Amino acid sequence: MSPRTGRVVFVGGPTTLRGAERSLARRGIRVDRVVALEGAPVDPVRLRASLARFGAYDVLLVTSKEAVRAMAATGAFRRVSGGGRSREVVAGGPSTARALASRGIRAHWTAADGAGAAVARRFARARPLRIVYARSDRAGPGLAQALRREGHTVLDLVAYRLVPGPRLSRPAQDKLLRADRVLTTSPSALTYLARALRPESFVRLRRRRTIVVLGPKSARSARGHGFRQVRIVPDVTDRAVGEFLGAELTDAR
Repeated sequence: MSPRTGRVVFVGGPTTLRGAERSLARRGIRVDRVVALEGAPVDPVRLRASLARFGAYDVLLVTSKEAVRAMAATGAFRRVSGGGRSREVVAGGPSTARALASRGIRAHWTAADGAGAAVARRFARARPLRIVYARSDRAGPGLAQALRREGHTVLDLVAYRLVPGPRLSRPAQDKLLRADRVLTTSPSALTYLARALRPESFVRLRRRRTIVVLGPKSARSARGHGFRQVRIVPDVTDRAVGEFLGAELTDAR
């Protein structure tokens, strides 16, 4: 197989890993997308009420484009009224920083490898801060708990919910079955695939295609769904994913 004719399908959000997609395109590798999950913002009135109850805070941590959109609707990116200091805005990855920049907002700091351990390290041993952590309903409370263990006060705010993407068309199903590699970005994306594909097509996908996942949790999910060939990207940055998939297709020649 030549990398010039390689085909990859990303199964996840509509804009996840755009940098990796561009990197693969420069290598001549085609990337198609299956939108498994879409963000549905929580009512901004509810979010503003939660922010008001929490009171003044020092840091706003957003972890996705959807979180940026949800928090922008609340006015959370405006300066503190009454002449107070500006809030620090932290982006949980490069794609989130780009979403902020598209609204004219500069992230004070961006995690290179996504929210999680990198963010926890950033605030380890820092003075006690009041942090608003805006996340999806599926992200879980782990990061908020880690920040609290460092002495920070955290509002663990579900700013948007992830809902299943549209049904897979026949052409989209055909692209999945012809792809050299299928990358799924989360266990939820795998569950979507299992439901969206025709049963016989899902069996073919499991038996004949190498599935690439981001992390051991997704690997366990893939094996639980019956995939025989599971490869784990060692890092979740755009650069790492692009290099990993490029090497996969080159080595498979």
